[in-house]
Amino acid sequence: MPQMKESKSSYFKRIGKLFSFNYYTELIALFSVTIISIVLGRVLDASVLGIYSVIFITATFFRMTAESGYDYQILTEIPNNQGQVYNLMLESQKSKNLLLTLTLPFMIIYLHFSTSDLNYLLIIPYNYLSSLTYNFKTVARALNLYNKISKVESIYSILLLLIVIPLIYFFKNLSLILIAFILLEILKILLLKNVVQNKEEIKIPTYAQLFKISINYSSIKNTFHKLILRKDYVLLNLNTVLQNRMAFFVLGLIGTSAEKGIYTAAYRFITFARSIPWALLSILLPDFSKQIKNGELVDLKIGILVAAFVGFIVSLPLFILSDWLIEITFKFGVASDILKILSWSFIAIMMNTVLESFLVAAGKNRTVNNTLLITILFTVLSSSILYKYFNIYGIAYSYLISEIIIFILFFFKYLNSKKENL
Repeated sequence: MPQMKESKSSYFKRIGKLFSFNYYTELIALFSVTIISIVLGRVLDASVLGIYSVIFITATFFRMTAESGYDYQILTEIPNNQGQVYNLMLESQKSKNLLLTLTLPFMIIYLHFSTSDLNYLLIIPYNYLSSLTYNFKTVARALNLYNKISKVESIYSILLLLIVIPLIYFFKNLSLILIAFILLEILKILLLKNVVQNKEEIKIPTYAQLFKISINYSSIKNTFHKLILRKDYVLLNLNTVLQNRMAFFVLGLIGTSAEKGIYTAAYRFITFARSIPWALLSILLPDFSKQIKNGELVDLKIGILVAAFVGFIVSLPLFILSDWLIEITFKFGVASDILKILSWSFIAIMMNTVLESFLVAAGKNRTVNNTLLITILFTVLSSSILYKYFNIYGIAYSYLISEIIIFILFFFKYLNSKKENL
């Protein structure tokens, strides 16, 4: 029988220290984006915020889809073997560049029908740059360089606020805002590359290698062959991205620009809160992987309870203060009612993060994929149906119910995995 090699107190102390660094990083990154959304909504209107949100959320979806699970692979494999940094970075970026290019027509078609605003074309170069940024950031996390990532995010966020907010107030031009994001993303790449490169004995590919896009039969065949070999990671990444954004994608096709802006205003607070589970996942996944590889026993009972408690102490204030929060930020009155519904999803989101981290680290990718696929299909159907009867409120209810379904399914899968190890 495997034995626990670390006491619970020292374990939680170590995880807490890592979490504080990683959460600070996520918080900084989200703070500037949230402030920009608030200013954009107040200075212009809900419709413009809706278009801006659709552009960025859609771009993020296609970028994360192109990740094809490499972020999970990097976080689980590099902590055990830092010599893989060069190969994993190069392989993942080549694959992402190709997939971004192949899926580009689909992104353009969706944005054209959901926004009818040609500003979305500027998100194309941003997406390629953001993909490389995410690659460097994921590697830096796998190398436990959270403190240095925080410094980079601080610099980026300060510059973003100093540049973009004046553009919103004085020019009210979405094109200039998107160009500013592109230029600052270039700076962020330079800073993150320096962070990873300064780690001892770490070799990374050149910019020429990382930005190269090879579109030919051989490269396409090779990329898809690797995707098939890594299908569990690929599906995990795709399903995670779809699950997080499917309710908004449905709204993007059937709702008005104003409704998209209102939903964005409410969901922005959930996105901000989700910095907690995002930071937690980046720590628990490599940590659980190490424990399982070393034959140590992973007991999630306390972890799930702590996650539920944290989820509750975040959800309750969001629910109680929703009217005040919306009033001092976006000033879209209806958004407060949407936030009241969405706020309770955070309890399930926190517990799902702990359970998903364990299941992925334990090699139960197919189990996680099946669970997420079920909830994605549920979200598409329920969002479409509930929107007809409850308008934008139906989208929020669909999102809340889907997170609860994920928790129920994940929890039973966890219990089954415990029985298998007895």
